[in-house]
Parts: sequence; C-alpha cells; structure tokens
Amino acid sequence: MMPVTGSRDVPRSLHLRALVSLVSLVSVSLACLAAGCGPSNPDAATPAASATASAGASGTSAPAASATAGPDVALAPADEEEDEVLGPPKPGVPFRSVPTPGTSPLSVDETLELGQKCKAFTDAVVAEAKENGTHPWPLYDVFAVLANPPQIAGVDVPRCTHLMTRDAVARFADTQEREMEINLRWMVVKLIASLEGGRSSICPSAKPVPAKLREVNKKSYHSTTEDWGSEGWRCLGFDLSDMPQFFQYELRTNSAENSFEVIARGYPVPDGPLTELYIEGKIENGTIDPKKPILRR
Repeated sequence: MMPVTGSRDVPRSLHLRALVSLVSLVSVSLACLAAGCGPSNPDAATPAASATASAGASGTSAPAASATAGPDVALAPADEEEDEVLGPPKPGVPFRSVPTPGTSPLSVDETLELGQKCKAFTDAVVAEAKENGTHPWPLYDVFAVLANPPQIAGVDVPRCTHLMTRDAVARFADTQEREMEINLRWMVVKLIASLEGGRSSICPSAKPVPAKLREVNKKSYHSTTEDWGSEGWRCLGFDLSDMPQFFQYELRTNSAENSFEVIARGYPVPDGPLTELYIEGKIENGTIDPKKPILRR
C-alpha cells in the first residue's frame, strides 16, 4: 500500500486516494450490505457516536451522531475544546484484532439482517441523503437522514436505524484508520531510508504535530513547514504540510538503544474516544524490519 505523505516527491494524489475512499464510503458500504459482507464482532462495545446505539433494544430511535468535520470543515472552535490528557502507556495489541474504540461492528447475523430485512429502509435513506445532501462527505448526509428516518411500511424502522448507524460508524472508523496505518508505515520506511543514507544511529525524537490533540478533533489541521522543522522530523523527511491532516503524529527514539516508536493519535469515530496506534522497533544489523506490526493501546 502506498503511503499518504506530505513530502514533495509523493504529492496530493495519494491523499486524494484516501479521500475518494471516504467520499465513496456510503455507496460501497451499502453495496456490501446487499451482498451480505462486512466486519463482524458481536461482542464489541456500544459505539459512542452511534445515532441509535440503543434503538434496537428500546424500540425508539435516538438522535443521529454528530459528525466530525469533513475536509476543511470545523464543527467546533478549537478554543472551546480541552485537549485530551494522555495517561501512562498501555500494553499494545495488534490493531486489527480489536474494534476501533467507540464502534460496535455488526455480527454476521446482523449484517444479513440489515442487508435483507432492512433493504427497503437503507435504499430510502441513501436516496434521501443523495437528494438533500450538502456535506462534503456523504456519510454525514446519511446521519442527518437517520436523525429523522423515513417510515417504511412493514419495516422495523428503529431496529434498521440502529443497525445502519452502527455499521456506518464502524466502516467510517475503519476507513479513517487507514490514514494512520499508511502514514505509520511510511514513517518506518523513512527511518530505514535515513539509515541507508549513511546515518549510524536513529533519528532524534520529534514532538507531536499538531502539538494539541484538539486540533484534529472534529476538524482537519493544516500544518506548516515550520511544524515539521525540528531536527527529528527533518532527519525523518516526513512532512504533511501540503494537505489536510486528521491525526497527530509523533516520533520517539532512544539513541542509546537505537530503538523507536512512531505514533498516530486521533478520533476516527465522530465524537468518540481517542485512538492511538503505533509501531515500535529498533535497529538490528544496521537496518529496521519494515514488517513490524501496528499496535493499538
């Protein structure tokens, strides 16, 4: 998979590929529903941002999830938000082995239920979202419709609203995390390249960009070349200053041990909890293993 990066030799086209994936999320998701596919985790936590997290159980629909910002759209002023307080590091687990915090992916049976019993409902929601949608990301137009869902004869509307929202939130979070995954892999590639360029030790640590997590909460951050101007970032050759940035990135290294940790943090679920993904490793035999796993903590 090619990296999303702000370096001048790998320009906007790669980032646009990720944005195209986001923009087409709804249509791809619903096509997948019709085919009966989709993520499965029946025991996952209830989504913090689900528009109808309790609708299936209560029989009543709940307000739609408030959306994070699409490209260049801020839904809340940064100065009205407090920055996330990070606790001590927790042991990591392979990031695909557990759902994104704040999501509740559908089980196999729930996916079939949504694709079969709720098909008339999902078709109506998508049609209304397309007709009246105004948001840069179509998924948020779907959430707007789910806030006041269409009433379809013979359909359990609260149940279908619940399932459709959970599925959309989980798929959107997964798509968002692909940006984190791609850039973490690219940071490791850059570390390897720095060693091949003649360095005998690891690059120095580089502070997070942006400095405050609130800068990527409900909006995109537009960094400058100055943000990436520290010795650590310049050594790494990593720069996202020519594109919207939806996550915070950090480089931590230990020169005595020639070890490293590349970190991505952000909010892949609208109004959900903080997510932190990372890759850790060290220089061995003059190089770094590019296949180190991405972990979640």
